[in-house]
Amino acid sequence: VRYDVKSNTARYDFHVCSTVNESAGGFCLVWLPVEGADNAGLSALVGELIGMQDMDEPNKSRWSIGVVRWMKSRDGKQLELGIQKLAPYAIAAAVRQERAGKTREYQRALVLPEIKEANLPVTLIAPNLYEVGDTLALGIDSDKKNIQLTQALETTGAFSHFQFKDTKKSERTRDPDDKDEPKWNFDNVWSSL
Repeated sequence: VRYDVKSNTARYDFHVCSTVNESAGGFCLVWLPVEGADNAGLSALVGELIGMQDMDEPNKSRWSIGVVRWMKSRDGKQLELGIQKLAPYAIAAAVRQERAGKTREYQRALVLPEIKEANLPVTLIAPNLYEVGDTLALGIDSDKKNIQLTQALETTGAFSHFQFKDTKKSERTRDPDDKDEPKWNFDNVWSSL
């Protein structure tokens, strides 16, 4: 994301890549610059969060979320990217730290769905402003709740990835076997976005 101060807008860079191979955990993509195109320079960095969309995907509003793990030049003309897939989709959210007497502005964040195969609960991707133990206000659409960051899964120069728990009794449906974590209904949230 690049922010243009003059027009007060964010500009997102899009690049078309070809898939070299794909596994359950990620992709190897190759980017070939198109001469004369606006996107002549790839602006991805190792450790950076990216959104990916299959051109054949019928649901164009869903973007899978990944992180660039490695980059390699091929013949000086093409660029290979190793992408770890973090989630098949994400929900746009906002977070801010809740401290007595001091409230920060909301920051952009992503809530990633539970991934049962990897034994991961619902997680949060946020800017590198927070640490384990922090209490945050989490807003999704018009729903707001307080959460506590319980475990850091990863921190890069671009983002932090956390597990979290609800700090108050949730009004959302709970699994009877799960006393601490609320069950987020992502299907209902998507329809309201």
